[in-house]
Amino acid sequence: MDTMNIDWKKEEKVKWETAVERAVTALGNAKVAIQIAAVALLIRLAKGKGAEWAEINDFVEALEGANRKSLVEWFKKYGYLSVDKQGFTGCLDRAAIAKTLDLAKAKPWYSVAGDKPFADFNVFDAVLQQFSTAEKKLKGAKTDADKAKIVHDPVFAQKVRAIIAEMRPAA
Repeated sequence: MDTMNIDWKKEEKVKWETAVERAVTALGNAKVAIQIAAVALLIRLAKGKGAEWAEINDFVEALEGANRKSLVEWFKKYGYLSVDKQGFTGCLDRAAIAKTLDLAKAKPWYSVAGDKPFADFNVFDAVLQQFSTAEKKLKGAKTDADKAKIVHDPVFAQKVRAIIAEMRPAA
């Protein structure tokens, strides 16, 4: 079967792993193959009436090694999809997809940034914050039973603070 001429209506049962693999082989570029498949899925979603987002879930799950977070954000932005921990759950505005399809084609899926939970994360500050929180809770504890629930070793905290002071890069 010619990879570039897959008839998606006839090939409903084609596994996404196989389809993407064929496209990568034909195009020689995984990012481009994924972009083409993603845009095709948006077109199906815009024209569909059913739960095409389930198919998009399968597509995203099939992409091992790809930046799934960016792909999910791309589909949320251009496919107007709602999402939960299990994946996509519905399309919020099918009509809007057609209006932004040219933008979706032009915006590579891998360039859409999702949450960056570790951006501006400083492990030193995080550790020091944990010690401060434990110390505040200890001061606020009214009974010995309450104090016993808080795990904090002041000697350990002091040693770690000294290590952090030595290792912290100069500002």
